[in-house]
Amino acid sequence: VLSPVADPEPVWWLEVPFSTSDFKINRNGLPTYYNGTDMSWRMMNAEGMEVDAFYMTNGYQADEHDFMILPLGNYVMFAYDVQTVDMSEYVPGGNPNAQVEGFVIQEFNTNGQLIFQWRSWDFLEISDNEEVNLLSPIINPFHINAIQLDSDDNFLISCRHTNEITKINRDSGDIIWRFGLYSWNDFAFQNDLGFSYQHDVHRLENGNILLFDNANITGQVSRAVEYALDTVSWQATKVWQYAHPESLFGASRGGCQRLPNGNTIIHWGAVGVDKYGARSSEVTSTGTIALEFAYSLNVNAYRTPKHDWLFGEVIPGCPDPTAINYEATADYFDLELCQYDADGDGFSPEMGDCNDNDNSIYPNAEEIPYDNIDQDCDGTDLNDVDGDGYSGGQGGDCDDNDDTIYPGADEIPYDGIDQDCDGEDLTDVDGDGFSPADGDCNDNDDSIYSGADEIPYDGIDQDCDGEDLEDVDGDGFSPADGDCNDDDEEINPNAEEIPNDGIDQDCDGNDLIISVEEGQEFGMVRVEGGQIHYNTIHRFQKVEVLTNDGRLVWSENFSSQAGILSSSALRAGIYLVVFVTDAASHGYKVVVD
Repeated sequence: VLSPVADPEPVWWLEVPFSTSDFKINRNGLPTYYNGTDMSWRMMNAEGMEVDAFYMTNGYQADEHDFMILPLGNYVMFAYDVQTVDMSEYVPGGNPNAQVEGFVIQEFNTNGQLIFQWRSWDFLEISDNEEVNLLSPIINPFHINAIQLDSDDNFLISCRHTNEITKINRDSGDIIWRFGLYSWNDFAFQNDLGFSYQHDVHRLENGNILLFDNANITGQVSRAVEYALDTVSWQATKVWQYAHPESLFGASRGGCQRLPNGNTIIHWGAVGVDKYGARSSEVTSTGTIALEFAYSLNVNAYRTPKHDWLFGEVIPGCPDPTAINYEATADYFDLELCQYDADGDGFSPEMGDCNDNDNSIYPNAEEIPYDNIDQDCDGTDLNDVDGDGYSGGQGGDCDDNDDTIYPGADEIPYDGIDQDCDGEDLTDVDGDGFSPADGDCNDNDDSIYSGADEIPYDGIDQDCDGEDLEDVDGDGFSPADGDCNDDDEEINPNAEEIPNDGIDQDCDGNDLIISVEEGQEFGMVRVEGGQIHYNTIHRFQKVEVLTNDGRLVWSENFSSQAGILSSSALRAGIYLVVFVTDAASHGYKVVVD
């Protein structure tokens, strides 16, 4: 057996100017303790500061044995209720003014309103204690010392003097069953003699009942004992127990607590014959002592529960199992921390659920665009599905599933897609009013389109007829074909030459010269007597005489409009007589004999 740790050094303590009892972390996760001065229960916060006081009503004063704050904030206390009873009506010789102790249980809601009151006088009989001296002037038949909430939300109470655990309906007050030593016991013990003067009853997660058996009248060796109760066959089976190897007997006080790891904390109560005062043990399910500590003689304790708690380093939690953030293992509980998920979508309003009455609306829900409902609770309806900065519907984005399509986007011409949402694909890039489908052969130049003014001879097909304009006058010949005047359809290589008009109709380089022989006259020239006469309305600059093969043989500047060209210097033959001005040349073929 391990020697107990003697007088362990506390990590926290508080001296109070009153008698106190049952200091523990209550079901709401905060420390509570009894104030013996005004018979109230007090509550601390996580920093160790007293924050509330709880009192009974209807003239009752709370007892020090137990106090329960439920996770949702209701709280339960009990009081001893001493009344004068004429015991001669119960037993011959009974005291007509006997002081008989009953008890009262009260439950209050979070507003401090009394919502349940249960009186032993209404449900139990004094004679239920089959060992009490009914002739005594002072009778204490029950002595309640613990109250707990059962797994079905009804009450379990421990009555020390009737050696019983009683289950009470929390709504009607009716007794559901009684478990103990006397004849009214609803259960038959299968492998145990029973318990007596017990403390600290608990319903375990496995459904069994755990209590501290002081064993005052059943052997005087105290123990922690666990029973399985069968409410069909009404049998009680002992499934586990632990008595100290030193056979400790705590005649009063004491308690036990099952830990999450399966170990059990046992406080041995007021041990009468021991070298220590208050002593507590932590034992494993197989009966090995994992930890034991003890205080000096004359130091006593009511019970010593174990909690994972350090003031100032605690984690608060919600005590309501129906809340979405219920935290059963928090260091302390606060109902105001609870969050609720009304629509069952996994999110509370505090978690960002912007509509807790609709389970399709919560943070990160799939957004339905353009329906004016904010499914994902980001503050807006989804109106820009593709994230291009423009919304669909009234926002102008004509395809909100493609981030390359939005008002003002770069249009890709001729792809059949309206990237900039102007109502059509871009098919007239240069804005000349013609698309390639309309015959625009260069949609990047607004001077080129079907029907544009053609600029001839520049190598560009402005009017998109398939070629550059090279036959302006439409006579079938371009300058490249020898057309010497492409602005006049009557002038081209195949045109009929009009002689002696100063115009080269056939583009052979000269006007047509008409032969003039001796004795003939044509236009401005007449040949007579071997001389060339001329008469013109023009004032020529000069006259030239060339051989038939184009050799200049004579040239003379003159300014008169009529005269005679002597041919004395000319041999017989064919000559060309050419009158020259800045604008034109006129020539005649002259035959000189």
